[in-house]
Amino acid sequence: MELHTAKLLARQLMDQHGLSHILFKFDRSKRRLGSCRWKTSTGACVHISLSKEITLLNSEEVVRNTLLHEIAHALTGHGNGHNWLWRRKAREIGCNAKRCSSTHVRTEGRWRGVCPKCKTIFQRHRGGKGVNSIRICGKCGGEFRFVDTRKEVDINLFSQTLPQFQRRA
Repeated sequence: MELHTAKLLARQLMDQHGLSHILFKFDRSKRRLGSCRWKTSTGACVHISLSKEITLLNSEEVVRNTLLHEIAHALTGHGNGHNWLWRRKAREIGCNAKRCSSTHVRTEGRWRGVCPKCKTIFQRHRGGKGVNSIRICGKCGGEFRFVDTRKEVDINLFSQTLPQFQRRA
């Protein structure tokens, strides 16, 4: 969905539900589509945001549902999380009232590792201090390292683990 259209939709939905005083903005999140932020001292909603990158990858239907999800958080107040009160309000305003969405498209992580035993793919968006150390797979105990996908990938690292990385003769 285009960012301009998403911003107009957000403002329209927020105004429709009595949240015209709350700020809307885009953020740089890579792992979640929407967020409702609170001022801890007062418990008041400060702003509702959408991930710029993930919004561009998703449909209007998914973005609309996410906005309604965050609006339900703002309407029910800080501390209600995804409890019965939030679910009731979310359904009332037209959201599907699911805690997390598996339908939205996500971004690929910059750092990628593949377990040689079970072929599980692990992704990270940030490197961090331990990104070059050996990691242990939580499923089978296999050892692997993360590789920066923005740099030239060592094809031999993946050739034994996944068929799509094997060299073609």
